[in-house]
Amino acid sequence: MDNSANQGTEENPIWITTNVLFNVDINGLKNPNTIGKDIFVFMLNTKTSKFSFYKYADRGRENYLNLCQKRYGNSRHCGMLILIDGWKISDDYPW
Repeated sequence: MDNSANQGTEENPIWITTNVLFNVDINGLKNPNTIGKDIFVFMLNTKTSKFSFYKYADRGRENYLNLCQKRYGNSRHCGMLILIDGWKISDDYPW
């Protein structure tokens, strides 16, 4: 498929989004309502119709562990870390 017609111009670009993010709170309205603890971010690729955890690329466990740290304020990667760890929360899980 040729996407050149969908690019727009430099002055007036057309942005095409292929990923839609969803926040899923696994315990509903109960606290703590914190990403990385009970809220996890999923991504839907609209081109392939596949769901996955929020991720950049396959960066390996150590990188996801660093991205999931509280001090970065970006806990969206924590779901991917749990998946890498075989759906278990390991002893070094930062939350």
